[in-house]
Amino acid sequence: MSAGAPSADRVDALEFVPATRDHKNALSRFICTDPPRMRYAPHRGRYHHAPWELDVQSALRVLSLPTPPDEAVVLGMIDDEVATVSYVSFDAEGEQLLVRAVARAWKFRGHGLGRVALDVGLTVLRDTRRAHALDCGIWARAHKQNLASLTMLADAGFEEILGPDERGLISLVLDR
Repeated sequence: MSAGAPSADRVDALEFVPATRDHKNALSRFICTDPPRMRYAPHRGRYHHAPWELDVQSALRVLSLPTPPDEAVVLGMIDDEVATVSYVSFDAEGEQLLVRAVARAWKFRGHGLGRVALDVGLTVLRDTRRAHALDCGIWARAHKQNLASLTMLADAGFEEILGPDERGLISLVLDR
């Protein structure tokens, strides 16, 4: 365990709650990448070693809470701190279910919380599919260089079907 990493008893204290307006401030401080901002170097300009992490962090920080009825954000909280985020929804046409984002706070890396957050999101999506008698898959996308997420999704049963696109995103599907 790295210096400053949370103790196991704090990780065991993870409580999942639907995101509400009251969580806006905690979510706006959520950090899932290190460094938490772009850097600048004269020879390469603005850069980040894992831009997909920065994209997810930025998207989650600006979510309007509460979300519309066709979206769900579930937070894994430890005390008053956001440790994980699962953001799921329908697609724009309302025909497919999507894993929009799964993230864990940077300081909780290495504890398997990303997979726990994915499982929570998949439970929400499967319950939605069952409640509405939908016959559709669950889709996700991950950047081609984000090997941790690609491995996590494959371990959960997702299969690659398209990609990478022009932005480097690979499309995956579960339960076609």
